[in-house]
Amino acid sequence: MILGEDKSKFPSGNALFINLKENKILIDTNPSEKRINSFLKNELNLSSADITDVILSHTHLDHGRGLAAIFEKSNAMIHAHPDTLKRCEKKARIGLYAGIQKEQIHHFEAFGSSIGFKDRSYPYNRKHPLKSNQTIQLGEISIYTHETNAHCLHMLDYEIRNDKFDLIFSCDYDFTPVPWYGVPQRGYAVQRFKDATKELVHRKVQSIISSHRLNPIPLTEQQSELEKYLQTINERTKRAINMIPSRTPIKLQDISNFVYPIEKMAGAYSEDYIICAQTWDYWLLLAHLEEAWQRSKVKCIESDGDLFLERCIEADQYLTEEVEHLLVNGWAEETLQQKMPFHLPANSVWKKL
Repeated sequence: MILGEDKSKFPSGNALFINLKENKILIDTNPSEKRINSFLKNELNLSSADITDVILSHTHLDHGRGLAAIFEKSNAMIHAHPDTLKRCEKKARIGLYAGIQKEQIHHFEAFGSSIGFKDRSYPYNRKHPLKSNQTIQLGEISIYTHETNAHCLHMLDYEIRNDKFDLIFSCDYDFTPVPWYGVPQRGYAVQRFKDATKELVHRKVQSIISSHRLNPIPLTEQQSELEKYLQTINERTKRAINMIPSRTPIKLQDISNFVYPIEKMAGAYSEDYIICAQTWDYWLLLAHLEEAWQRSKVKCIESDGDLFLERCIEADQYLTEEVEHLLVNGWAEETLQQKMPFHLPANSVWKKL
């Protein structure tokens, strides 16, 4: 494990380096290129120029930020989902994919540049597209790809095997207090995220290594860690319900500091990052309010023009079965074309039942 900066918190995170005789494999580029290079030099007397293969889980900034700098030194083969291979070349595509509104995308691009992400085209012959449920053989290890769309569309986790070990690099199914599942699945993704994390544990590997947790989770601790993690996510829904006044409807944008401590971030973080964090906080709040609607605890009474919420209001119930059709389908493709298929309904109005 190459640990990220600031205890591997966003916008940093862990990477995994696999040192084989012929292949020098880096999974995700979450730490800075400088930090990766320092690790390789101090631990293995190598450098980022020796990396032969980069494997990406997805292209959120805290996973792909070091890719350009590493590629320019190593000319490594880049293995990833086809969507990820297209998206990793441009910050705007990643920002729209992560729910930043088009009129605010310049803040995301400035934030990305400040942590080392660079727009760059990669040669066709250095890109290897991966599908889900595929096994790739690199040297003496096998890497099994597994796609779960609860964190974001087309994210892959990787199960790494040889005759001596079996571990999962779980990426953002990370067993930490700040998991992300805001767009495009919204309330649909909360349960899907919990199910995806359970599925990791059910695979019963020797260790789970996550992107934002400092230590691997051994098999003997995985069930207890899962239970604590699920409790954290369930407590978020209770918190979302409790943030709505008992008798007075409230706009989404009038509820603050749901997960991200926005008010405390001033002065410690850049304005660009704070604006992005505020947007992500609203998406997470929306996801949990929608899950609370499924439980008949709250309801939306004004949609702010959001197509899905309008349909739910008209039906007077949360239309769980329609989430994938209306929100998930087309999101990845449209944001690749730098279009935002749905806006954040910050002016939607919610009331407690």
